[in-house]
Amino acid sequence: MTKYIYLSLIILLSLLSLSCTEPAVKPPEKDKGATDTIVLDPSSEGQSILSSYTGSYALLIGESDYTNGWPDLNNIPRELVKVETVLKSQGFKVEKSMNLNASKLEERFKKFVNDYGYKPNNRLLFFYSGHGHTDNGQGFLVPTDAPNPNVDKIGFLQKALVMTDITALARRIRAKHVLFLFDSCFSGSVFKAKELPKVPRQITKLAKEPVRQFITAGSENETVPAKSVFTPAFVDALQFGLGDLTHDGYITGQELGLYLQGEVPEHTDQTPQYGKIRDYELSRGDFVFIVGADAVTKPKPIVPQEKPGNQKPKPVVTVPPKPRHGKVFQDRLKDGSLGPKMVWIKAGSFRMGDIQGGGDSDEKPVHRVSVGAFAIGKYEVTFAEYDKFAEATGRTKPDDEGWGRGNRPVIHVSWNDAVAYTKWLSRQTGKKYRLPTEAEWEYAARAGTETKYWWGNKIGINKANCDGCGSKWDNKKTAPVGSFTGNKFGIDDTVGNVWEWVSDIYSEDYYSNSPYSNPTGPGGGGWRVVRGGSGGSYARGVRAASRDYFDPGDRSSNDQGFRLARQP
Repeated sequence: MTKYIYLSLIILLSLLSLSCTEPAVKPPEKDKGATDTIVLDPSSEGQSILSSYTGSYALLIGESDYTNGWPDLNNIPRELVKVETVLKSQGFKVEKSMNLNASKLEERFKKFVNDYGYKPNNRLLFFYSGHGHTDNGQGFLVPTDAPNPNVDKIGFLQKALVMTDITALARRIRAKHVLFLFDSCFSGSVFKAKELPKVPRQITKLAKEPVRQFITAGSENETVPAKSVFTPAFVDALQFGLGDLTHDGYITGQELGLYLQGEVPEHTDQTPQYGKIRDYELSRGDFVFIVGADAVTKPKPIVPQEKPGNQKPKPVVTVPPKPRHGKVFQDRLKDGSLGPKMVWIKAGSFRMGDIQGGGDSDEKPVHRVSVGAFAIGKYEVTFAEYDKFAEATGRTKPDDEGWGRGNRPVIHVSWNDAVAYTKWLSRQTGKKYRLPTEAEWEYAARAGTETKYWWGNKIGINKANCDGCGSKWDNKKTAPVGSFTGNKFGIDDTVGNVWEWVSDIYSEDYYSNSPYSNPTGPGGGGWRVVRGGSGGSYARGVRAASRDYFDPGDRSSNDQGFRLARQP
């Protein structure tokens, strides 16, 4: 095998929503691209590589409408839209083919390789979505016209695309980096070549070396659901940077494999497999995605100097600095003063709802949710911060009940008031402030825990302000912000003190229909959600999972406040 001397070409073959459920026995039915160079800037951690690509191309193949004994996979078209979107955000030109029979399936793979696979500085992604099957230790892709192997095994073997053919294709490609992903349960020796290391390495110069990597959603005899779990996990890994396990601004193939191995089994009985091809010269490197996809799609132009023979410089794409999780910061207002203290929160996933039991019906079912990176207020918005807004906009200052203003949380504010404040602060700072979503609020309040309160299942003494919390403010008045120890994310007062408005519309049964990624609440309704409980709430009402709701125009309560969120 010739050693290649050009910089990285990434091929991602992602065959999403494949199912290894045995097909039902039934009678057979009748039957160019980007040219900008992308330069990865040095990351904030570890040693980076510089990878240039003359073009980035993705092939999406969806097999959803089967004609010869296999059940249809109706979710594939919708799932491919999400994959297409995230790949385009990474700078790929996407081609899509749907419902290919045996001859067209193999032909489509070969045509894509012929079009783009022999240009060394391209990066390519193949994305196949359909059924997978294992026979005698070999993995197969199932075209739409392949028969049920339980009825016609010979016919199946004649039409199905064996994975060794994909391996052979990978060896022919004149590229350094090749990554295959399969949302399926088929097996075979290609997936057993090399095991994924337990700890991913940060990106190094070695990543520029050739590699052929494979990730599949499940192992042999594991059933992969028709509604994919692997697909949204893959999308989230790129879209929200969840696959960046070393926090260096890049997602490598190894990191992606390790992330999917840990994330997918949390939601379904699947065990993703990872491996590299059995060839030393083709197993040394690693492919690279950039965290912060907007940087890929908006290259900064460089004007060439007019010199004889001078080549036009390529646009340079920089990776914006990645906010450090837990870092406290303050944006500056137009008058030079500092805004509220905010805390950066890393992207992640968690179990949302009444994990410990004993909660209300609207806290069920417990469900897995992922959120992107964001910032949240270290404290609830104070009177001092809100009064400045009221003075600047001519609003009436809310009543403090005689408890004091300054650094106490603002009360007697409606949801509409809170939203107006976020818009004013956005104009003042040039940053995008808003109310947190309900999912973001609980993710930040839990701070990686699954107990009733971030410190455990017992309310304890003097850990918060609530009725029975043991503080001097219990059921009397609000406590100054920061009066109690913050949680593990560095956020204070998520338990008690004042109910905090979030952005979501309230629905009692929303958790039954909540999407996996960044849920924002139901589309219609009049009430808005509040979280965290107040100084007058019993211990049960200040749990991380506890929910309540009020009219968005109501500012009558002396226990309603809010906390800010901000986009990165």
